[in-house]
Amino acid sequence: MIHGFHRVDFGGEHADGGIELVFLHGWGQTHAAFLKLARFFAARASCRLYDLPGFGQTPMLPAGAGTADYADALAAELDSLPMPKKRIVIGHSFGCRVALRLADHHPSLADGLVLIAAAGLKRKRSLPFRLRAQALKLLGRAARLAGPAAYSRYADRFGSADYRNAGALRPTFVAVVNEDLSEVAQRVSAPALLIYGERDGETPSEFGERFASLMPHAELKILPDFGHLDILTRGAHQCQNLVAQYLDKIIAGDS
Repeated sequence: MIHGFHRVDFGGEHADGGIELVFLHGWGQTHAAFLKLARFFAARASCRLYDLPGFGQTPMLPAGAGTADYADALAAELDSLPMPKKRIVIGHSFGCRVALRLADHHPSLADGLVLIAAAGLKRKRSLPFRLRAQALKLLGRAARLAGPAAYSRYADRFGSADYRNAGALRPTFVAVVNEDLSEVAQRVSAPALLIYGERDGETPSEFGERFASLMPHAELKILPDFGHLDILTRGAHQCQNLVAQYLDKIIAGDS
């Protein structure tokens, strides 16, 4: 069954070789996060900017849906559209998780990937951090057993902002932040461009190095002086240049 995705389309009048760009935003955002970058390519490709389920104007998937469910729902949506000559999926953070799942489960729907500040790997943490995290996990279990009021107080004090604001998407958020896509990345054969900000504290450039070592056909670019979010705003021109070079390679390889 096709999910009721909301998307914004533009460009494509002079698309290079039937190129389609599919944009998938990060957690807590909407398609608008990609407007600045996508507009650079309107004269060259068909651009489809999606609100992922539970964000913007796209309704939620069933409670607790994971990134594989998001990818399957997106695959049904893409299958309903005319097939372009080349489809490149461009994600940011959480959107990269969905893009990787799509390329793994539905490889015919993604001829290439551009992963910007991609999430999906476990952080390397110090021993004191791991001990504190384990203590908080045990405290959380105790608070849950004590009842909703106690757990609410625990979440308000120790939960991240994304966790506190997730609302009905909280089960999905918990599942997502605990997944490791290392094995998925190893199975993705599509050519991938990995772009990370040097100052990103949420998805550090070390993630890019690990993804690049896992993925068979990946190229890593690290942009100095950019963080997790401003890589799509202040860094849009830099991302544009890298994506344009990547598209040139995709087109040249098909000629």
